[in-house]
Amino acid sequence: MKDPAELACIAALNRMYGYQPRKGLALLDKYGCASAIPGLPWQSETGALERLAAGGTHLLGCRDPEYPALLKEIPDSPIGLYVTAHTPPERIFHYERGIAIVGTRDITPYGTLWCRRIVQALARTAERPVIISGFAMGTDIIAQTEALECGLRTIGVLPCGAGSIYPMRHSRAAERLVRTEGCALVSDYPPGTPAVAGNFIRRNRIIAALADAVILIESKRRGGGLITMDFALDYGRATYALPGRLEDPCSEGCNTLIRRGKAELITDTDSLMESLGLGLLCGAPSPGAEETAQRLYGKDSLSLRILRHIRRHSGATPEEICRDLNIPYSTAVGQTAQLAGDGFIGMDLLQRCFVVK
Repeated sequence: MKDPAELACIAALNRMYGYQPRKGLALLDKYGCASAIPGLPWQSETGALERLAAGGTHLLGCRDPEYPALLKEIPDSPIGLYVTAHTPPERIFHYERGIAIVGTRDITPYGTLWCRRIVQALARTAERPVIISGFAMGTDIIAQTEALECGLRTIGVLPCGAGSIYPMRHSRAAERLVRTEGCALVSDYPPGTPAVAGNFIRRNRIIAALADAVILIESKRRGGGLITMDFALDYGRATYALPGRLEDPCSEGCNTLIRRGKAELITDTDSLMESLGLGLLCGAPSPGAEETAQRLYGKDSLSLRILRHIRRHSGATPEEICRDLNIPYSTAVGQTAQLAGDGFIGMDLLQRCFVVK
């Protein structure tokens, strides 16, 4: 049984030195335990910890045996880590391999396609690693929801206070994640901390530290994914980047890392799995879009006809689809929106449609 006073002192120390964890860790080393450090306002943390625990969130101190071993390796490890899960911490963080997948919020259909392919390939390896990401819009949520679909465990690292969700639109995904065995949402921010811009950098170091390797799907010239890759390089983690078209701003960051030798080039899933040390793909591939769509819509459905058309004519717009298939424009718009919502296609700002499964 953990000492509530010691845990409250860890929470107070983390609140005071969360942005300067090395100072807080030095105090722990000096005094031996948090409750021996003079002047910590720990009494104010007791009630907050009790309220969090009632909602399924618990605090791990950096010296607790359940605290992630990979986080202990870095010099600026969090003093305390808040964990929201229905699974005990020892079954969350004692994993063999963790792979972080990060990238831009403005992910393209190309990035979506390869993000899903990579997660599906990871699910077909013997080790089936844990997928780690930031639970943000775009790349992060695609990687983590695909991991859940493939039966992989996943850990989301949040840029906001414990017990909160960011972004709020991912609340349903968050509920599904925390209820899944071996999965968790984590944060080193005290309850009540808003997800302001400066908080994402502190969050990104945890993503990099929890992983054995970091994969960057897409990134602009500047972005959080590049910051995570910098942390990964500092921590000695393996780094990989998906190349993109030279004129595509969403691939500029990836292409630059590859050119500078800071990330290994991803060319196909087989060689990526081999480079990650996960061996050859051994499981059956995920059901193809055709098979899944047949089960969902029916083998003679209009949705399936449109999906096949988009596969043959990548980049087709609803206007072109209604002309080619001789259907009303409103029907083409509704059907493509449904296919996009179900994850079969992506659409860019010009409403061009691309198959992503």
